[in-house]
Amino acid sequence: MPLSEIPVEMLTHLNVAFGYITDDFKVTNMDGVSADLFHNVGNVKARNPDLKIMIAIGGWTFSDPGPWQNKFPTMVATAASRSTFIQNLLGFLQEYGYDGVDFDWEYPAADDRGGSPADSIKYGIFLKELRAAIDASGHKYLVTFTAPSSYWYLRHFRLDLMEPYVDWINLMSYDIHGVWDGSNPIGNHVLSHTNLTEIDLALDLFWRAKVKPSSIVLGLGFYGRSFTLSDNNCWKPGCLFSGPGAAGRCTNTPGILSYREIQELIYQTGATAYTDKAAAAKYIVYGNNSWISFDDQETFKAKIDYANKVGLSGLMIWAIDLDDGDLSALSAVTGRNVGQNNGKFTLTDLKNLFPSEMLPSSPDDVVYALTTFSGQSDTGYSNPRESGFGFMLMSGEKHVVSRLRRREGDPEPFTFLDCPGNIDSDDGDITYTARVVCLSDDIEGCFQVMIGGIEGTAVEMPDNCAPNTIARALSLTPSKDQALPEDMHGTDPTSLIFDFSFDFNMLRVRQDSEQTSVRIDFSTSPDYWVNILDTPGIQSRDLEGRFFAPTAAQWESRFVEGNFRRKYAFSIKETVSTPLFWNTAKECDFQGDGGFIEGVAAYIAGDIDVKVDYGFSAVYRYKKDDSLDLYQASGYIDPKGKIDMSYGVGGVADIDVTKGTGSNPAFADGVSKRIDKQSLTLYGGAKITFAPYYALEYAMATYNSSDASAPNNGVAAFDGLLTSRVVTDVANFTAYYPPKDGDELETKKLNDVSVQDHNIIYTSTEAGGKIGLESILSIGLNITVNHYKNKPAPVNVELELGYTTLAMYTWRPGDGADEGKTCIDYDIGTLGWQSASNGNRFGWKDGAVREAQSDEQTSAAAPKCFADLDPNGEEKRANLPLVETTKALAARQGDPEMPGWDYKPFEFPSPLKYVGFVGGNGPAGDIVNFNNGGLFKGKAKPEKVHQLVPRASGTATLGNKMGRLCSKPRVSLGGNGRYPSFPADASFPWNGIDNHRWDSIPRYWGNATGTCDDWTVKKWSTHDTRWVNGAFERAKYQTEHVFEAQIIADFFSNWLDSGKITNQRPIPSNPSPKMPCALSERYVWPSSNDWKVAGKAEGFFKVLLGELGSIRHLDRLTVFLARPNRMKGAMFEGNKAVAEATYLIMSADEQLSAVKEMGMAFTYLNEADVWDAFCATYEGIYDRLGEYNTWWANNPPAGPISIPDLQKEWKDYMKVVMDSMVTRAKADFDFMFLNRKGVNQDPYKSAWTYNRLFNRGLIRFGRTCKNMDQSTA
Repeated sequence: MPLSEIPVEMLTHLNVAFGYITDDFKVTNMDGVSADLFHNVGNVKARNPDLKIMIAIGGWTFSDPGPWQNKFPTMVATAASRSTFIQNLLGFLQEYGYDGVDFDWEYPAADDRGGSPADSIKYGIFLKELRAAIDASGHKYLVTFTAPSSYWYLRHFRLDLMEPYVDWINLMSYDIHGVWDGSNPIGNHVLSHTNLTEIDLALDLFWRAKVKPSSIVLGLGFYGRSFTLSDNNCWKPGCLFSGPGAAGRCTNTPGILSYREIQELIYQTGATAYTDKAAAAKYIVYGNNSWISFDDQETFKAKIDYANKVGLSGLMIWAIDLDDGDLSALSAVTGRNVGQNNGKFTLTDLKNLFPSEMLPSSPDDVVYALTTFSGQSDTGYSNPRESGFGFMLMSGEKHVVSRLRRREGDPEPFTFLDCPGNIDSDDGDITYTARVVCLSDDIEGCFQVMIGGIEGTAVEMPDNCAPNTIARALSLTPSKDQALPEDMHGTDPTSLIFDFSFDFNMLRVRQDSEQTSVRIDFSTSPDYWVNILDTPGIQSRDLEGRFFAPTAAQWESRFVEGNFRRKYAFSIKETVSTPLFWNTAKECDFQGDGGFIEGVAAYIAGDIDVKVDYGFSAVYRYKKDDSLDLYQASGYIDPKGKIDMSYGVGGVADIDVTKGTGSNPAFADGVSKRIDKQSLTLYGGAKITFAPYYALEYAMATYNSSDASAPNNGVAAFDGLLTSRVVTDVANFTAYYPPKDGDELETKKLNDVSVQDHNIIYTSTEAGGKIGLESILSIGLNITVNHYKNKPAPVNVELELGYTTLAMYTWRPGDGADEGKTCIDYDIGTLGWQSASNGNRFGWKDGAVREAQSDEQTSAAAPKCFADLDPNGEEKRANLPLVETTKALAARQGDPEMPGWDYKPFEFPSPLKYVGFVGGNGPAGDIVNFNNGGLFKGKAKPEKVHQLVPRASGTATLGNKMGRLCSKPRVSLGGNGRYPSFPADASFPWNGIDNHRWDSIPRYWGNATGTCDDWTVKKWSTHDTRWVNGAFERAKYQTEHVFEAQIIADFFSNWLDSGKITNQRPIPSNPSPKMPCALSERYVWPSSNDWKVAGKAEGFFKVLLGELGSIRHLDRLTVFLARPNRMKGAMFEGNKAVAEATYLIMSADEQLSAVKEMGMAFTYLNEADVWDAFCATYEGIYDRLGEYNTWWANNPPAGPISIPDLQKEWKDYMKVVMDSMVTRAKADFDFMFLNRKGVNQDPYKSAWTYNRLFNRGLIRFGRTCKNMDQSTA
């Protein structure tokens, strides 16, 4: 944390930890810390002149065995050494302008910490002599010391000799337990390191020593202590541990996680922390049996309430830089917001920030927040002219926001004589009343809250009543109690005493005018403030679209002419090595000669080294209906650097990516990181967050023809090795916002493309084939603005640019002179693109992806044609270098080596048929077409249809169920709206993982028998198995959402918008729209406080997604065999369970398996337990739609806008969905029957006869739900 990011506005004292003591008894810097810190830290006082800065001397490490361990004992040992140190210390405090010193001796007289018995008395003598020296110096330096909660160490503190000479004692009421307990009488038991029960016992030791409660400051830890459990079935306090817990990504120390890391862990895993109310502590289990205890808002409050109850003097935190990016732990402790400022604005002339008609009447009539990073921020200065910065300023008329908090230069407001207890500013439904009186001769200034009428006025509360909050004034009436408090007797009021009533319902705050002007800015450049905010804006009343932040064109000009330094650009450095496709086994047994199992691998690997500059400014009025009256919003993202990637595929197989993912191309997530988040909060709860980020994604597509537009694309018969390297220079693409109109592509420096000499292709089918490998680097800036506390965020804009690079390999039989050979073509391209999600909030075109640059090349220098492999299959060939590459990648991923690549050198068996794609944790999504020879047009920024998520054994990867409303982007809930994905790797366990967290999910649904014509489905206690590579392994299962998310999306996108569904049967003759997508996107999509998921304001569409199976609704999930589950998803979307072309090339066994698995989707749904889960989601959505009907009736929009009864439409829609699905599936069965193989051979003949006579009738929905019409198909 740079010094400028320390939230000194929220602190009274700041301890600089640590100073050390030299051999000659001087104060010096600790190991690894620059001495400049001692000087620079004083600069933070510019942001809080009342802050007291103290040097903390010592620390745990200072008393570790080593050169520093004897310094405390030696210093206090003699009068001479004490005197020398005291004089040096006073000189240090005076030189650096510090306000005091804290001694953190851990611990005097402790023989295991280098102490001696004499330390106890000598420490007390030292403090007495120090106090005398301070008094003699004429300074008022503060002196404190740190004390442990443990009796083992506290027993050596002579508190009676120490307390009289210090200002207070910092109690380390944390680290009460840790892995060190394993070597003491407590033993290796997991216990909370901060436990209120034990804190109370520790304080009793102080009371026995006659220490006053007002001398104690309670310590709070912004971190947790962790252990590794000895037994994952025993995870409550008191269970045994075997060592420290896993290290965090930032703290990188076993046994400890910062508050930031703990919150990330809870979000990533969806874990719910357990609360030990007696101990006022939280704990969770994470990773591979790691257990951690910590504090959060609830337990911080419990400890603070306790401190207040017993009369402690204050709170101490270790340590401020362990908090998360929003400083939410500190906010929970202090009740204050971060980065706020309501002093007079002097950073620049307001005329530079606003056009004349938006100017505040005075620099005093604004609230603002500023944060800086990099640059001079490391020196403690918050100077936006020499650092990157984030900035927000709001201004309103006095009768819109009135101050009841006294500020120098303002009229004195009325005085609060009392204040209600237990004020909760987060609850807008409670009314409070306080007595107030005017003590000033300026009566008008005293009651300025009355200007324009009091009711609904937003007021800034005073320091002695709900400080640092904005409330809503309700009334001001003469009080029945006109008596002054005793401590004010003799005061001469200038008014009656009034009852002032107020609440915190900011949704109903009065906005008599629309003069709430807002300015926001963010940049990584130290020249941005000077060139953009310190420069007069451009005023133009002749233009219909006035602007103050420059227009896009002039923004670009100002940026170029301003010579913006890139000194503090954010850095992206990543080395990636990603196996995209990896398979060695068929789904079914194979009786081939020699039992050979084919194998293939595809990968993308390389380096990214890019630095990114950002700039953004917006000027607008925030209106009372939450809309924005925009003057101008502009920004840029400016990257510099290179992307160096290699794209390779090698092996022998028939590759079909749809077999595992249901989509072609299939997308996979790679790296996704937030670069540096900056959050600011203004008085009243207005908050803005700037979050730069980057993400790397991958895609792969296969085709069974060299013509990508030919039918039956999918299965690519591949035999060879193809790799290429592409170096993309990103230096000449700056994305300006709003994006430019039109399709004109900018010039781009050509990629440096190289094709490997060892590339080879051995054979081709008559039609040829294609494989495309693609990487997508996205670089973005997310901007989120809340203008009032307790109001939904009206602004959530995402600026993004990206580079999509495709390596397309096309092979075909040679002709003419190349007859008898297989020829290869290379098409390598990069598309530079930009987009602005929700840009319409700033008046931009929303959502569209602008293709800004393009570079497509073919490689003429690479070998083109190769002699075909002998069809007998034992052809000698060159060894494949990709083998070693993929083996190395696999080793890092924990995957086995590929069978078939361990044969004798220069020998390779002939290819077989069909290898499926790796993984597959969800049903199919949208099918994306791969254009002929080009990039993924229209998919420059992919909507991921399937995610391949790396997984650790013994823990469930949490997946997001995505949903899309009409043209809006796909969304998910995150948090407890996620679901545990069943592991695709058969070696990874499921039963009992994550401390049995998922055991309630019904499993394992699958075949009741192995008979080909038995479609019965049963829930088994153990999983099914399959024969793979000479051994049995677990069959492929998936965590299954019994009710598909796509059903919700299609309700709005198809049924309501067009009056029909995809492939509806019978085909509707004259469908009529019921509620166009434009209405759904306007009234169903936006976030609102009227609709909440897990207490958070969301759009109504997300409320519906919240009814799906998830961590929150485990009873709506099952574990079901993967193949019939994918068929089920496809059929609910209106697609076929099996493509007809694929079915026609299947063997007789494969055809019987395919029709059985299609039928199993129906028999599974007709099982009572499964149907109950289906109905739970259906009825939940039905109820929510009823709530929406009521909400709409109570909140009708202006104008002649009406919507249908959504509950009725839901019932009608679901009947059509189910009837159509049954009708289509029966037609598919008939096709399969007519085109079956083995017509006159048993067992195929008898099996198909049974299927026709009996099983076809199982294709139905035989059950219904409470508010559902029975399917009649």
